[in-house]
Amino acid sequence: MSVDLPHIVDLICLVYHEARNVRHPIKAGKLADASKFARLLNLPTNRDDAWRHMSSLRNHAVNSGTIEAACKVFEQAFGVGLKDLVVLYEMPIWKHSAYGGNKWAGISSKVYHLVDAMKVTNELHAPDLYREVLSMGHNTGRVADKLRRLNS
Repeated sequence: MSVDLPHIVDLICLVYHEARNVRHPIKAGKLADASKFARLLNLPTNRDDAWRHMSSLRNHAVNSGTIEAACKVFEQAFGVGLKDLVVLYEMPIWKHSAYGGNKWAGISSKVYHLVDAMKVTNELHAPDLYREVLSMGHNTGRVADKLRRLNS
């Protein structure tokens, strides 16, 4: 199985897409550095609307040609990198939340490692990591199913 840039961009986008739920802990006053994640609040709250809203970013990232450039597209748009999102999802602010958080900490971490592996080894372990991410569970199912729904 080959893992190409559009597949990885979809995963990166999904991690940012889910991060739009940071609005809940921000609204509840649970996030001390809310301004760091302020640009994520510009995404629509509805998941399908947010995914459509991000389509130009996904296209721009895919057309960038490299995994490094694709990551930069999202970083520049939202002001935070993948590692920042891993840290965000690991915060205890998500406890008892129906959105984001706990399950996404593992998913975002695995996506971060996948991206890092592709930068360093140029896909040496990418297919295994990619399949692992797709099979990971989140609040309402598996990552693969969520991507399938959003892309349909």
